[in-house]
Amino acid sequence: MWVFRAGKNGAMYNDVIEYSQVFLPWDGYQEDLSKYQTMPEFRKLVEREKQTTNRTSVSNWASQILVFVKTSQIGDCVLIPAQGSKCYTLAKIAGDYEYIESNDEMLRHTRKITVLEENIPRSVFSQEVKYMLGAYRTVFKIRNEDLVLQQIEQWHSTSHK
Repeated sequence: MWVFRAGKNGAMYNDVIEYSQVFLPWDGYQEDLSKYQTMPEFRKLVEREKQTTNRTSVSNWASQILVFVKTSQIGDCVLIPAQGSKCYTLAKIAGDYEYIESNDEMLRHTRKITVLEENIPRSVFSQEVKYMLGAYRTVFKIRNEDLVLQQIEQWHSTSHK
């Protein structure tokens, strides 16, 4: 299971739901990223794009791009925080990475999703899960997918009776 944030403070959340797509919501990167295959290639891309050689920053950005473009797979679950992370949408990745020419550079890097459940309140999650979901990154792996899914299922079964 992954978390894919919908832009800064979830600002693109409505676009995610409307288009049934997740996006890599960063300025720049105005090219198809599918041509990059390895972490060293993604590192060079980030160094060029962000004009930095800071190893920590480059690794951080490159690893997130690698996950979005290559590592996450069709069928993987994704949690998408809404604005302010007050609620979440659970989805499954339904398509490979695509680059779409767009006037809005935030919508260029995309993956199709199938929405499974919307408006999952943050309060559904235990403190342990809330800590996991609070990670600073835009794209990251959730370590305990079973726990997260169990808590969503418990909420779903009690709130949809």
